[in-house]
Amino acid sequence: MKPYISIIVPIYNNEKYLERCVKSICGQTLRNIEVVLVDDGSVDGSGKICDELAGKDSRIKVIHKPNGGVGSARLAGTAIANAQWIGFVDSDDWIEDSMYERLYAAATDYRADVVIQGYVEEVGNKCAAYRNNIRDDLYEEDKKLIFIRNMICCRDFFCMGIQPYLVNKLFKRDLLWSHLQDMDPEIRVGEDAAIVFPVLVKARRIAVTSDCCYHYCLRGDSMMYTEREEQREYENAMRLHGFLKRSFVRYGQYEAVGKSLDRYTVHNLLTRAMGYIVREIDMPSGKEIILYGAGAFGKSLYRYLGYRDVHHIHLWVDKKAQQLARMGFPVSSPDEIEAGENGLVLIALLNVDAVAEVRMGLERRGFQKEQIVWAMDVLQLTELEL
Repeated sequence: MKPYISIIVPIYNNEKYLERCVKSICGQTLRNIEVVLVDDGSVDGSGKICDELAGKDSRIKVIHKPNGGVGSARLAGTAIANAQWIGFVDSDDWIEDSMYERLYAAATDYRADVVIQGYVEEVGNKCAAYRNNIRDDLYEEDKKLIFIRNMICCRDFFCMGIQPYLVNKLFKRDLLWSHLQDMDPEIRVGEDAAIVFPVLVKARRIAVTSDCCYHYCLRGDSMMYTEREEQREYENAMRLHGFLKRSFVRYGQYEAVGKSLDRYTVHNLLTRAMGYIVREIDMPSGKEIILYGAGAFGKSLYRYLGYRDVHHIHLWVDKKAQQLARMGFPVSSPDEIEAGENGLVLIALLNVDAVAEVRMGLERRGFQKEQIVWAMDVLQLTELEL
């Protein structure tokens, strides 16, 4: 019987978590699936594990190929997929047993081209569910245009409407395949967004659900790039911008998404290549700076300040301090902040609603308004040609 869904798993040197990942896929309550394991030139035991797993479950296919990156692995897996629907799982993550039954039910009930879930972020034994910022619904015809306008950026300054990940979605194979063949193979960061957003523009009917069945397992990724690495990140972000712009123009929707795309690119540059777009930070000297926020933007700002050694950070805080500390970041809890005349809190968040919430909390703790600064208000940005 032809499988309902082909689930593609790109694999590169991940023998430690691979078996757990594949077992979670094979244990799906939707039994009629095909699992395509793509060994992308692994030099550890991953390839052998793939073959052993395939010997235990006839639904598993294995591809062994030279290393070409996650994009080429996904392309190779999709090329041999037999099902009408395609899903993706990263080899160091795992999924709940009802995930694909839920996605497939939504796809058939709504006659959708793409079905979207949220995800669960897992750090050690701590889990948090994250849903999309576009509400659950079926988007088609006039509602589809509203969806397109908000899928990349739905609020000022930057709040993503739809999470740009492949792994928490289900795609019609024909729709996905036509775009995968046009992909720029040189895009190394943001490959998911380069696929997801153009495919959503092309889709006729999109279903958004509140389910969160995919477990993204966050590990010790320092994100503390050298200046040379920042240059590569800058070049990649600009390449991704150009590819997305060309895709939206080709599909006739650039006018609807152009401004959101620009914000998305600035967001990528701020979080991955700040040194290439910020001239300086306009803040008073001699203050005890408390950096509030250790997400991607906060890490980037911490790195930038460390490079220049102009403004010294007295304390770095984040609500996820415990998890971040286990990953090696010198981050403390916001509870350690003490108001003082010489203190200045630099908020390193990009979500405007979150910034407002932090401001109110700090004022309740005794900080004066002039002691609380949003980083976006003091960054001197270069002229960007997008």
